[in-house]
Amino acid sequence: MGKYSAIWGNGVIFEDKSNPEHFFITILVKTNSRQNRIFIDEKKLCVEINAPPVKGKANSAIIKLLSKTLNIPKSEINLIKGKTSHQKTFYIHIEHLNVKQIYEKLSKN
Repeated sequence: MGKYSAIWGNGVIFEDKSNPEHFFITILVKTNSRQNRIFIDEKKLCVEINAPPVKGKANSAIIKLLSKTLNIPKSEINLIKGKTSHQKTFYIHIEHLNVKQIYEKLSKN
């Protein structure tokens, strides 16, 4: 895996070994849902968003939900892969948390 290391389960949360306190989080997204929520389904991190996938509205809603759930500023969350896809990867800066703690926060939502 090079400089990145899969730390949890099937690899939905990766720690950037070359940049401490930075993580890659891969999620599966469903848009136009009734509510905004994060959940685990068959070892996959999933997000349901009530925003439509139009002009970045769903991506913005996901960033807002991740920010609220992880208690970090939106500016610390960057969409790096999957701008128009249902599978997205975010690069996130989180101080004082490890992969297990991030997973626990995301799975409690």
